[in-house]
Amino acid sequence: MTVDLPDFESPYATKPDRQGIHPRIKQQIADRLWVGALQIAYNSTEHGRFQAPYPTHVILEEDATITVGFDNFEAELEFRDLNRTTLEICCTMAVDCSSDNLWHPAVTERTGTSYITLSPACSANMLPQAIRYLWRESPCPSGVEQCPIYSRKTAQDTLSLPVPPFYSESTTWITDVLLARLLQQQYLAPSK
Repeated sequence: MTVDLPDFESPYATKPDRQGIHPRIKQQIADRLWVGALQIAYNSTEHGRFQAPYPTHVILEEDATITVGFDNFEAELEFRDLNRTTLEICCTMAVDCSSDNLWHPAVTERTGTSYITLSPACSANMLPQAIRYLWRESPCPSGVEQCPIYSRKTAQDTLSLPVPPFYSESTTWITDVLLARLLQQQYLAPSK
């Protein structure tokens, strides 16, 4: 994942009138490839994970906030600049979110080690239908390693990796009612 390693000023363009496609930022890219190769080829986890946390749960809560959980709520996240418009929510009464004018910046309500809770900022007659993150051609253009959400470096994880772009529609979200039922079944189920 190199979404956070742009080099828009690279002098190595394929044609004089184009931006360079050969980044000068090679060490970070090499480090990420090296850790990934060790895990895939040798099943070595000595240098940590090579994949950034990925959202596994999107929960639409009763108060209309949306909680996004990463890696089954087990990820160690680091939040940097959440004031950007990289997290967006589609507000509409229809299910189709293909028009860019339906997307609005999400307001961060709270963060935890493995989740972020967002306020949809939808008007009263609109509903949140989808959420997207880093959904632009150059989502982190302000500099090297400047995306809003990363994995946290730990003793096991030597790299801090950016959370990749994602898109989730409301048809796959868990609602508070469903979550309460699932938790009730889990905790009230007879133990074996």
